[in-house]
Amino acid sequence: MEEHRSRPRTRTFKSGRLVFNDGRSTLDCVVRNISEGGAKLSFNQVAAIPDVFQIALSDGARKTCRIVWRKSLDVGVSFEASGDASSTGSV
Repeated sequence: MEEHRSRPRTRTFKSGRLVFNDGRSTLDCVVRNISEGGAKLSFNQVAAIPDVFQIALSDGARKTCRIVWRKSLDVGVSFEASGDASSTGSV
């Protein structure tokens, strides 16, 4: 399989929470791998996920994500440069 990523990803098992709909909707996920530029997210069930959303990671980081691919219960996202601000505290 050909590698399309510009940055290598590190395997992980972090919890995350998607925040969308102007903060009125959230959805829990597991971050399976992550790099400076993106991540693979897994979900327990199929859900309507918008193409662009915020993710709050268990380590306190918060990123703006854009979906690059979808497959079953997994999605691949790229991180948007404007959303790379980290916050303190967990969500």
